[in-house]
Amino acid sequence: MALTPGAGLAAEPLRYSFGPESTVSYRVTHPLHGATGVSHRLKGTVTLAPGPSPELVLPVRLAVPLASFDSGNRNRDRNMLSVMSASRYPEAVLTLEAVTWNARQNTGDQSSAEGTGQGVLSLKGVLRPITVSLSGNLRADRLLVSSRFSILLSDYGIERPSLLFRPIDDRVDLEITGLAQR
Repeated sequence: MALTPGAGLAAEPLRYSFGPESTVSYRVTHPLHGATGVSHRLKGTVTLAPGPSPELVLPVRLAVPLASFDSGNRNRDRNMLSVMSASRYPEAVLTLEAVTWNARQNTGDQSSAEGTGQGVLSLKGVLRPITVSLSGNLRADRLLVSSRFSILLSDYGIERPSLLFRPIDDRVDLEITGLAQR
């Protein structure tokens, strides 16, 4: 796919929507074991302004329904929904407001970039500033985006669940691998 418009044609923004091939996961640690919850219900659209080097149109809003996470343990998943007050706050929402690219490359019909994004993460009705790692690869009608970051539950006023009177660690590691198509 050529990323530059033809002569005399107005360039249309390129919109990519995430599908079920996308994955959002969280990892928590307890002194006795760790647990990972996975969702394939990432919601959001990424818009790029076409050109020789496609530009990300900000802000970008990504959301995932909390009820869509599966850790392989129904009791743990129900407990997570309760701790997160999912009936009142059903989604985790990441909004990227600024991006700093450290590396960008355009070769033929492919563009890639790595950098950091700044924005806000909303959990349980609490919005906190956040910085995340970002990488993206654009090829034809497919955009692959990945991000990793960690949060502290205490920053969001979330009570840490306990097992055998010992709470999970405050830190939660998150990873997003989003596959979006036009």
